[in-house]
Amino acid sequence: MFGAFTMPLIFLVAVNWGTMGLAIGWLVAFPVLTGLTFWMSHKRIGITLLELIGAAAPGLSSSIAMTAGVYVASQTIPGMEAWPVYAQLGTLVACGCIFYTGLLWFLSPATFKEIYSFVISRKVKPSAAV
Repeated sequence: MFGAFTMPLIFLVAVNWGTMGLAIGWLVAFPVLTGLTFWMSHKRIGITLLELIGAAAPGLSSSIAMTAGVYVASQTIPGMEAWPVYAQLGTLVACGCIFYTGLLWFLSPATFKEIYSFVISRKVKPSAAV
């Protein structure tokens, strides 16, 4: 419930600084909300901070590496700055999808298989890695 009230308020204030304000508002508020949620629920759901970090690590590390890969792609694809903005966006989104999928497959095969199983067969089988 806290997040349902807090996040819209943060976005309402942050939007005064445009897209960058929204991004910064999200980057500041979401970890605080996650920490508060963990603090309020960890005893009831029986999870430690290390278990939470371990569960988030594959996706987080893949996201960070994907961000670096998309940045490198944006700087190295020849003549990209002359492309229409939507062509640039589409190309970089495709690069991000490829990077993220490959990194997740490489860094956490169990998580990759679980996601693949969910997307392809719509049946999720809990992995031993989580």
